[in-house]
Amino acid sequence: MSKDTDVLTVKSNKGRDLGIFLIFTGIVGGIPIYYIFSKLILRSQEVDWFLGLIISLITIALGFIVINASRKTIRVNYQGKSGSIEIRDGLWGPNISYSFAEGAKIRLNISEKSKGVHVSDIFEIVLIDGRYQYMLDCRFDDMRVSKDIAEFLVKSMQCNLLMVSETSRSIEMSYEDVDLPYKLRAKKYPELVSEHPVRPENCSVDISDIDGGTGRLYQWGISGLFNELITMAVLVAVLSLSPIFGEANERFSLFSGAMKSGDWTFFYGVFLLFVIILTIQSGYSNLVKISGEKLDVKKQIWEFPYVTHNIFLDDLEDVLVHKSSSGSYIVFVSDSEIISLKLSQLEVADYIVADIQHFLTVASKKNNRKNEGVQF
Repeated sequence: MSKDTDVLTVKSNKGRDLGIFLIFTGIVGGIPIYYIFSKLILRSQEVDWFLGLIISLITIALGFIVINASRKTIRVNYQGKSGSIEIRDGLWGPNISYSFAEGAKIRLNISEKSKGVHVSDIFEIVLIDGRYQYMLDCRFDDMRVSKDIAEFLVKSMQCNLLMVSETSRSIEMSYEDVDLPYKLRAKKYPELVSEHPVRPENCSVDISDIDGGTGRLYQWGISGLFNELITMAVLVAVLSLSPIFGEANERFSLFSGAMKSGDWTFFYGVFLLFVIILTIQSGYSNLVKISGEKLDVKKQIWEFPYVTHNIFLDDLEDVLVHKSSSGSYIVFVSDSEIISLKLSQLEVADYIVADIQHFLTVASKKNNRKNEGVQF
């Protein structure tokens, strides 16, 4: 193997199906299979149930081992202008090799795929070599690992990274820039910064300047929940008044049943549930704070934070909008973590992201001018 070979090992889903099968077999079929084996094959008159339990536990443990030990190993051998990528996926997967020439690039494609009622984000990593394209990796709902793989490949191959999303512009950048903080990326790649739109009339986000105008605070609650509560109330009313309980000739509704029996437990429970939901809604808020050289993200209820993230601006690589069937999300990307905050309205999410992008670039320019004015 060449001394120029770089190696990355990440988790793999290759052994997931086998692992789930072993776990299911151990839980549901381990003891019955052992019983049948003892009676039909060993012809035993008495079955050692403890031994059957041990076999089941071993099968379950093997399933977990297969899932957790399955890894994808990627090796890049770069020779100056060309090279090769070797991939081994899973415990027993074959080694697959891809050659690439000068001018090759890596594309990270973000899209969405439906599986029945469940919708997942799909991240595809593709090697583009002239007119040939090779799928190197494909993952569901795992942007962090996909980002790590894409950056490893472009650094090892010393090529460009092309990032493509269904909901945002494409951007191509050099391997030398994939670790740049956003404020420097935006300076080098102006197309990263969205055009600052006019504030939407129905914008539910409170925006305020802090720290004498050098910081910014964004805060919003749960939007769109009122309509969902109305829908829930209508469904509960229909269920309560519909005569769908009891025998065929003596149908009754939950409401009429409660009137006769005096047992209002169901309605007390529904009322308590609505009170809890309204209490959470009225006290819930998302908070994004840009202050100094740090970005703080909090989710809180009645000003009590239950989720807190901190990213230094020098580590913040991107701020973007991600649209899915469940709503729109503001996404903060860094090497250490990826943070998503939901906003139901796409136009509001677009506006907030554009405002954050512009503030970060303007704040960077202000800090540069301030530093240039410092005398020693």
